[in-house]
Amino acid sequence: MGNIKKLLNLGYTTSQTGNQQRMIMLTNLAALIGGFSYFGFALNYAILNFSVFWFIILYNIFFGTLLFFTLILNSKKKYLFAGIWANLLAGFPVFFILWTFLGKEIGNHFLFVVFAILPLVTIYNRSKRWMIFFSSSNILFLLLILNHIPPNSLTQYIPDNIVTIIYYFSLILSLALMIVLFLLYTLLIDRYEKDLLEKSNNLQRLYEEVSRLAREDSLTGAYNRRKMDELIQAETIRSDRYKTFFSMIIFDLDDFKEINDRYGHDVGDGILKQLIDVVCVDLRSVDAVGRWGGEEFVILLPGIKIDQAVLVAQRVLTKIEQTEFSGGIHITASFGVAQRMSGESFENYYRRLDQAMYKAKSNGKNQVCF
Repeated sequence: MGNIKKLLNLGYTTSQTGNQQRMIMLTNLAALIGGFSYFGFALNYAILNFSVFWFIILYNIFFGTLLFFTLILNSKKKYLFAGIWANLLAGFPVFFILWTFLGKEIGNHFLFVVFAILPLVTIYNRSKRWMIFFSSSNILFLLLILNHIPPNSLTQYIPDNIVTIIYYFSLILSLALMIVLFLLYTLLIDRYEKDLLEKSNNLQRLYEEVSRLAREDSLTGAYNRRKMDELIQAETIRSDRYKTFFSMIIFDLDDFKEINDRYGHDVGDGILKQLIDVVCVDLRSVDAVGRWGGEEFVILLPGIKIDQAVLVAQRVLTKIEQTEFSGGIHITASFGVAQRMSGESFENYYRRLDQAMYKAKSNGKNQVCF
């Protein structure tokens, strides 16, 4: 059992998708079925009349052996050639022997092999047209063969009742093989669609995660500086175009280094995470909070004038001051507030904002300046 599994696994690698691996396994399985089918026919003809069918027996053994080269091609990662080889060796030798050696009316044993090979099963999209071609030709050839039953040409060597038994046995077995392979192919398509859906969902989740990381601070969940730059730039353009206004708040936690030194960085990180929830409680949905760096944060307030922005900053200051953070720790923050003037560059605007915050620090901290 282990050896058979190794044969079926020839050619696929862990870097391939599950569907690609299944296609390669199915091609190998088809080659094994087709090869042993040829050997089975050779044995069948040998039992019936070796002296009469010796050439056909050797013919089947020869092409049955060649079919096993499909495994070698797959092991060499020649997947396209493996598919073509399997189809040619399953169809052409039988077609040749039917028309050349046994005549047009004989073809029942071709039913054993015609659908034993799924037409051109490869992992390359470019092979789809070949797959359709071989599928159509095999089905057409099968329908043509069904017009010549039972094979009367064999009756000169075998009694009529034996020929009839051989025919119906081969017909039933062939139909069963067709059903099994159809189910396998349906399963393959179903698994392929599931793989595609799973990969699509994984890509969507990955895209969402990458998008989130591109705009959010990994520790606090607030917007990162790059995202805040984008929002501020967009608001600046909108403000200049429609003659509107906006304000910003910048605040820095007071003596936060002492908290890290005394309680550890894990406690400090927990406070920063909790801080964002505290700050966002009284803000509007259009307002944006971002981590500017370290323990420094900014709040963008579209459509807000300086007097209203100061009130917002004072509410946030009070909220922070009154909150008991993890471990029973209380903290404060110093706030700077500024309204952007019409046409003012961001560099000049940020300089005024930063100066207001440092004024709050210089005046004793835990206050709002503008």
